[in-house]
Amino acid sequence: MFGAVRDSRAFGELRRSYRRFAFSMTAAFLVLYILYVLLCTYAPHLVATKVVGNVNAAFLIGLAQFASTFAIAWLYTRFANARLDPVADWLRSEAGLDGEAGVDQEAGPERRAALTQRIDNRPADAKNGV
Repeated sequence: MFGAVRDSRAFGELRRSYRRFAFSMTAAFLVLYILYVLLCTYAPHLVATKVVGNVNAAFLIGLAQFASTFAIAWLYTRFANARLDPVADWLRSEAGLDGEAGVDQEAGPERRAALTQRIDNRPADAKNGV
């Protein structure tokens, strides 16, 4: 049963959508972090600029790292709720896994083929989630 879900186009689309988001957000975060490190290393006069009182630009950029982490987490939550969870829920229900523990792990070839066929021919509204 799990093999049929794993081999379906819908699951492949779900994984690609997740990877696209995760890799792009990881790259964005790493670019911001490396930029901060490079500024502190190669432009100390710039990051030492006082902004307010004893607060300098480096401190504010460091705080921005925390803000970007929370922003990425918030964006992921919105993305998952809107794009990933509906398709995952649909796949789970099509496979008969919604709320059931211990469902038949290895379905016979006929059941697996039928499940894959049913998932790959899902309705248009389920395809719009990914």
